[in-house]
Amino acid sequence: MKKNYVKIVMFACIFVAESVTWAGPLCRYESLEHKIDWSNVNKIIDYEDFSAPALVHASSENKSDLVERLLVAMANPNCEAGCGMTPLRAAIICGHVENVRLLLQHRADVNLQCRAMLGNNHGSYLAFAHSLEGTRFSSGTAFSNRLQAIITLLQNRN
Repeated sequence: MKKNYVKIVMFACIFVAESVTWAGPLCRYESLEHKIDWSNVNKIIDYEDFSAPALVHASSENKSDLVERLLVAMANPNCEAGCGMTPLRAAIICGHVENVRLLLQHRADVNLQCRAMLGNNHGSYLAFAHSLEGTRFSSGTAFSNRLQAIITLLQNRN
């Protein structure tokens, strides 16, 4: 049975879109939450063969409640994994509008260079979001609509 979610292979920081929605099983969320060191929310954790701050992992999942809890617990909204993945980039690429909104509310810097993976440099997060238009990441009306909402949020923040 084909899973109906964006499969993120974060080990090599390569993203492969299998679908345009994210509906990961609850056990994934619980296992991520149990790995978080709530006394040091900016600590790098290993999750699904990828080492990154918990906020990067949570931002790629459709669990805005966890993203908000991490931000309230003082997680750095501008943290990044070694490959350049940030919470904002993860939320954009997965089309999680609410996660993007929360990150922006908690001062995620949209003007940081969007340090790209695989040698691509998109400059700003807004340019990165625009670069997803018309790609297989944005195939389908639902994701395309979410991407447009994200672009609007980013434009209003500039």
